[in-house]
Amino acid sequence: MASEKEQFVQTWDMEFATTLKVLRALPEGKPDFKPHPKAMSTRELAWHMVSAEKFFVEACLAGRIEPRPGPPAPATLGEILATAERQHRELVGKVQAADDRLLAKAIQMPVGPKQMGEVPTIKALWMGVVMHIVHHRGQLSVHLRMMGEKVPSIYGPSLDEPWF
Repeated sequence: MASEKEQFVQTWDMEFATTLKVLRALPEGKPDFKPHPKAMSTRELAWHMVSAEKFFVEACLAGRIEPRPGPPAPATLGEILATAERQHRELVGKVQAADDRLLAKAIQMPVGPKQMGEVPTIKALWMGVVMHIVHHRGQLSVHLRMMGEKVPSIYGPSLDEPWF
């Protein structure tokens, strides 16, 4: 039976492959599209996903999650995609190399509005890396639909990518 770390990495890799499909579907000519004035632009949201993956892995492995503004988004969606592809393998390697005792250790992280709590590091990775990215990937798929672009299949067929 796979360890929790192995299960995490397997799921993360599977979800990352799907995230790449969505990132690759983003049109380079519409990086500033926003579905609502309060929403992030497509470029900002794509970058948030990529930079959050790095932030959560590094913060969890360092033993402390301190929310802070992320780095500014690169100028193009192509740069964001290239960064995602390059950094994912590096981050997976860091998690695979992490000691299981570190991953079981409790870490302080935001658990609600203005509320910090202790959760096991591996749970923080699940929440910050997998669930957080899946959430924002769903938002990007809405961007695609609203821009009139094709939405790839994610967990099943889409109108633009039927399975049968």
